[in-house]
Amino acid sequence: MKMTENEELILKRNGAWMHGIHQQYELLGGTVQLSLGEQRSIKIKWKKDDFVVAVVERGRSRTKSEDKFIVNASDGSLIIKNVTERDSGRYEAVLGEWEEEIVEIHLIVLEAVSEPIIGSILHQSDSFTCNISVVCSADGDSVTYDCSLQHCTPSNISLTRVEITIAIENGLVECTASNRVSTKKSLQQINDACSKTSAEVAWHFPWITVGWALGGALLACFLIASLYS
Repeated sequence: MKMTENEELILKRNGAWMHGIHQQYELLGGTVQLSLGEQRSIKIKWKKDDFVVAVVERGRSRTKSEDKFIVNASDGSLIIKNVTERDSGRYEAVLGEWEEEIVEIHLIVLEAVSEPIIGSILHQSDSFTCNISVVCSADGDSVTYDCSLQHCTPSNISLTRVEITIAIENGLVECTASNRVSTKKSLQQINDACSKTSAEVAWHFPWITVGWALGGALLACFLIASLYS
């Protein structure tokens, strides 16, 4: 999975036109392709942090390390195999015999997000409600949500690297953690205290409704009798 953010700018640097700055996120261990988009040239020089790693010239290519880099001669894109965090950095494709154009890509390699951990579920129950404080954490980040049996709202969020959300449905607390390259979820059943509360609410509600209906009918009869007395 990858996400790319583009700043659509055309700048001039050292006499060469630079076609935007692209930011690309990739999953650790995968194969990455850095594309030139619409740009084409008979000569392309790929650099990583100012060091040349591959050259394409008149349909022929050579690379610094064939175990790591491959160049697609048809479109000039750079393929990086088995990426690690060390492969993160600034890549430049310098185009043209006189290096007239530059395409710059910032590659960021990330690990998959860890499976989130649900903990510290505190129940505050009475005969008709069940309020839960849920803490979910992943990769050093955490959130706390206040939940009822129907919905959850955030109460404390401490996030720097991972996006974490909590939801509740059908008696299950669901925690979702995600970063730029991956998403993982954890589920946990609400304990018997809330389940019992929910059952009590479901059992009492019809009788409460009947009680209100009978009370209303009796009040109406009393008012009618008063009018004719």
